[in-house]
Amino acid sequence: MTDGAHSGLVERNTFYIAVALLAVLLIAASAFLWVRIAKVGAQVDSLNAPDTAALAGRMAALEAKVAALDQKVNPAIKMAMLYDSSDNFSFPAMASQQEIRNALKPQNIAVEFKDVAGRQDQYRKAGFNAYPIMFIPQDAIDSHPQLAAIAPTLPPATLDGVDGRRFEAMGFVTNAKTLLETSCTQSNGRVSLYEFGSLDCFQCGRAYADAKTVGGELNNSVDFAFRHYPREGSNFSYIAAEAAECAREQGKFDQFVSEVYSRQNASDAQNSFSPEMLNTSAKFVGLDLGSFNACISSGSKQARVNADSTEAVVSYYLRVQPAFVVDCKYAFTPASPAQLRQSICRARPDACGNSTKPPSPAIPIEVIKALTTSPNGSAGNSG
Repeated sequence: MTDGAHSGLVERNTFYIAVALLAVLLIAASAFLWVRIAKVGAQVDSLNAPDTAALAGRMAALEAKVAALDQKVNPAIKMAMLYDSSDNFSFPAMASQQEIRNALKPQNIAVEFKDVAGRQDQYRKAGFNAYPIMFIPQDAIDSHPQLAAIAPTLPPATLDGVDGRRFEAMGFVTNAKTLLETSCTQSNGRVSLYEFGSLDCFQCGRAYADAKTVGGELNNSVDFAFRHYPREGSNFSYIAAEAAECAREQGKFDQFVSEVYSRQNASDAQNSFSPEMLNTSAKFVGLDLGSFNACISSGSKQARVNADSTEAVVSYYLRVQPAFVVDCKYAFTPASPAQLRQSICRARPDACGNSTKPPSPAIPIEVIKALTTSPNGSAGNSG
């Protein structure tokens, strides 16, 4: 081997040794670095552990203070719900007590339940006009400015010596009630069925058609009548109600109401609820348009419309549309044709004969939540 070759070999070996030594140094440095990181991490953890526990404790204390403050500023509204477990009409339509509690809890309402079976007359004399029904004690009213503002609009009542106000459970947490102060029967034994609705209400239109169908199915034992309950704040609903009464003058009330409802389109409410639509409906059912429009302009039908609305509010304490009343005593808001039929049969099983079906199940919790806010965006309330 020449001196040059030997020299090159030595240089290469030296290079390899240097690289190896460098690798060892890097590995050692990495190991040292990881050890240091682990120690620092452990120290950080040891420092954070008590801090985290302390922070959690402070957060829990803060949340408790906020909850206590909220309870002072916005205390839970304590109410009672009176019901009659012996009533074969309204009681089967009630949801379970726990479902009602759960539905009212997000609204900061705590409700207690009281069964008045066998003592209906006692509580009727104390100011309760139907079952089920809600009761707010006066001390709860006094502690809530919003309740205090509306309390004068609620009828007074006394529950076991405690003064307060009553308001409707139907349309709030249930879909049926039995009235204690009103009833009516027909000498021929037929069922009197009233629908209280507004002519600018899609649900009322569906219920109107359902009532006609169900009435026919029940061996034609039902006398059905539509009564006006225009929506507050809707000028069109009042005009449409008067127009229907003008159609009655020409003997075509039912045809006109059916036509008005059939022309309603949820996606085109502006054109569905217009004077032009009323004229189109009148022309379609064959009314004399001159007489029809003159009748509307005269305002001569306002008294009839107002009388129907007064009956809904004063006689039956209705606060939602549509609402049905059987024999001036059993009120309900059916969610389907089947529930309409079942409600009639619960109120008047003698009229249903072989067509009687089992009572409808307790109203689903989804329906309760929907009832607490009416389709028009207002909570069903007092009566």
